[in-house]
Amino acid sequence: MSTRPSKPATAAALARHLGLSRWTVSRVLNGHPGVLPATVERVQRAMEELGYQPSALARGLRGGRTGTVGICFQEIESPILVSKSTILQNLLREQGRHALIELTGGSPGLEERVVGHFLSMRVDGIVLIGSRLRENDPAIVSARGQGVPIVWIDPEKARVEHRVTLDRALSMKLTLEHLYGLGHRRFLILGIDPTDANGSTKLVGLEATAGELGLDWERDFTRYHREGHQRHDYAFGEYLAEFLLRDKPTATAAVVLNDRVAIGLMHRLRREGWSFPQDLSIISYDNNDIAAYAWPPLTTIDQRVESMMRAAVHMLDTLLEGGETAEAIQPASIRPLLIERESTVRV
Repeated sequence: MSTRPSKPATAAALARHLGLSRWTVSRVLNGHPGVLPATVERVQRAMEELGYQPSALARGLRGGRTGTVGICFQEIESPILVSKSTILQNLLREQGRHALIELTGGSPGLEERVVGHFLSMRVDGIVLIGSRLRENDPAIVSARGQGVPIVWIDPEKARVEHRVTLDRALSMKLTLEHLYGLGHRRFLILGIDPTDANGSTKLVGLEATAGELGLDWERDFTRYHREGHQRHDYAFGEYLAEFLLRDKPTATAAVVLNDRVAIGLMHRLRREGWSFPQDLSIISYDNNDIAAYAWPPLTTIDQRVESMMRAAVHMLDTLLEGGETAEAIQPASIRPLLIERESTVRV
């Protein structure tokens, strides 16, 4: 009775099993030319039959490509970040690359250690999403010194060339112009924190657009937020609703941080007899799936996540494959879309 040969642990063991030189098997594994097609087929067939997987880390240690990209998120609790991680991983898979994902909880110190870990794993490249690092932090300098390209998506502090950002100032211009066009002249700004990098950019866009429309920033806008608050969920929307119940502002429209906060806000206010959009028109942010199924369905800003992730993956691929010099790659700014639904009304 025949038994299946044991699984080879190394390329050298695979070479011995096939009666080939280690050099020949290594060239097949690394996709180098100069090996007879029949030999390539033989090696690949043996790998499949024996269940042999070459070590990406070992290739990296020898100076080869590992086919791995390190991806660092601050957190992945919100639906929009889940969407970003899923799309990014799928796009990398289409290129034959694998993702190594780490979360930092917003800690710059931990993020720097994560970058160091990626480098120790010999990743081909790194994608930082919402990074709080600066371009002169030691881990970033180390990556640059090792020739490992980094693509930054919506960095908080870095002003690097290889970045992809959403034009959040434009998103607020679209939002305010839409509400103004419906006749609204008094506004609430809910949950947007001026101490947060993205929040600050949004407020700049709102204030600039207010000036263009002839609105008074101090008189016509009432702002409620919680400085440094990181959980932008339904409960945060209920928390913000308490300010409206307490102060009874005269605003007829609200610009809300995101879809979940808007739904939490409406849930709390509806218990006090409010109707939407009759008592308050609302525009939120992210265009998560739930926005279309809320009641009323939310008018919201679509971040065009797939476009952002495609731009980032294309940028990384260009850096890795050398199609252009690093200096020739321009930052990408993604234009958001306003998705109009029933949560806004003309006054």
